[in-house]
Amino acid sequence: ECLQVKLRVLRESSYFDRNIIPLLACLNSVAICSLALQAQEFGSRGQMILSVSFVEIGIRMTVDSRLPVVGYQIKMQFVLNNFFF
Repeated sequence: ECLQVKLRVLRESSYFDRNIIPLLACLNSVAICSLALQAQEFGSRGQMILSVSFVEIGIRMTVDSRLPVVGYQIKMQFVLNNFFF
């Protein structure tokens, strides 16, 4: 005999919209604003842009591993792909 148990799981679909997308938008804003630095501060500008890039890549890898695996592209994967590629 097998025991079958059913459990309804409710997934809050707006979690990524409220938590991840604003964070990515802020990081992109910082990277764009760093372009306003003077030409003499080229090293600082490069460090800031590279730091933001590595943080965004880390966020992408972390979030991508937690997204459901489906045969189509969900909204969050579409947004992540447009932010990075």
